[in-house]
Amino acid sequence: FRHGIKVINTIRYRRLRDLNTNQFVKTKSEISALQDFLQWLETVKTDDVDGLVLIYYEVRKASPSLLLESLRRHQLIDRFSKVVKGFCNGFNIAQAKCANTTKSFNLRVMSKVLLNREDGSFNSAVDRARASFDIASHLAQSEREELEKPAAGMTGFEPHLIQFVCPFSNAIDDEEEEIKSFKVLLERQNTFRPVFGALMRASRTERQHASHLRRLLAENDINYDKLKMAYDENAKEGLEKIIKAEVTNGEEKDIEELLNILDCFFDPSKKAIQPKATGMSARFYPPMGGRNNNRRRRSYNR
Repeated sequence: FRHGIKVINTIRYRRLRDLNTNQFVKTKSEISALQDFLQWLETVKTDDVDGLVLIYYEVRKASPSLLLESLRRHQLIDRFSKVVKGFCNGFNIAQAKCANTTKSFNLRVMSKVLLNREDGSFNSAVDRARASFDIASHLAQSEREELEKPAAGMTGFEPHLIQFVCPFSNAIDDEEEEIKSFKVLLERQNTFRPVFGALMRASRTERQHASHLRRLLAENDINYDKLKMAYDENAKEGLEKIIKAEVTNGEEKDIEELLNILDCFFDPSKKAIQPKATGMSARFYPPMGGRNNNRRRRSYNR
């Protein structure tokens, strides 16, 4: 629901529906969309520039990795690298340049504050892309003493805009290294599936918290085998020694909760931590029997 689009499961296909118009969205295959995108990039790039920098706007960085992995899957990464030289997160620009004037830096707020767009719609990817570029252009223009051209009329090839964006840009090679590091982190994190499996199938709040705890372990180079060995050697004291010494970026309550979850999991005399009951089963699956069911059964027998 993030951008007003919902995945609908039909009998044969999965389709996207626009929640604003209630109409199904026409889509392309991944390879066709990538080829069209590459063709457009090659058209935009002129011969007098070395390459393009793509501006996106995300609080939690994800788009560059997803795009590069899709391009690699279809053997298009080399063609892409000839045109695009890096990525720039507009959120980082806004956070660095507007820290003294606002506390929230999401796309809607910055569009309202900087661009005076009160009722802007961001369900369309085109609208989000335009707003991301306009915010970067506005901030770049505001640092110039002489405003020769309004930010709305900028094309992206202005020298002062390029000079402004480059310090916030990340080269494709750097993005590739981040992807490799993330995959290693993900593999280490997935070793804890037996420990956090039940919590990851619980409510959204519990899933998010369990994911946070699991990531704390993975970020500090701790995997399942390391903790299992520590518990086999010195029980809970072994777990406590590793976690308190190596999980340096966790709060005290997170450390205590991790110790409790791991101790209950490894100790056969204790019951593993389970998600909190939500009462959903009682709401949607009422017990059989009772007055109403007897009345329904008599009506069927007629």
